[in-house]
Amino acid sequence: MVVEEGGEDGLLAAIKKPFADLNFKNLIIFLGSWNFAVNLASPFFTVYMLQRIGLDISLVVALSVLSQVMNIIFYRSWGRVSDRYSNKSVLAVSGPLFMLAIFAWLFVTLPNVYILTYPLLVLIHILMGGISLAGGSRSPRETSV
Repeated sequence: MVVEEGGEDGLLAAIKKPFADLNFKNLIIFLGSWNFAVNLASPFFTVYMLQRIGLDISLVVALSVLSQVMNIIFYRSWGRVSDRYSNKSVLAVSGPLFMLAIFAWLFVTLPNVYILTYPLLVLIHILMGGISLAGGSRSPRETSV
């Protein structure tokens, strides 16, 4: 076992080192909160489409597949934007737009017209691609949120 001058274990010191940076801690808190909220809410979209809107299960599955395909397709576009500007810029754009798209779900059944359901699902996953790309590939020099 390697012990540094201060007496701490090398592995433990290596694990603790990033958490000494305030920006990194803020990033971890943001990403943890974001992932918790998204994973908590996402199952309810399926229930909402099945029970409230009354879509058939096969259509809901097809929409889920379409949404994931859009996520994959737009990953490259978000990557170009991220390379040109920064991951932080991608998060600054895709995060608030994602929240607005989620908020728009409140209105997909008003007045019993579901025209917004399909575009919103696609938009949500396009934006989610930006968030997952920018949040998952942060370089140490741009860890501030």
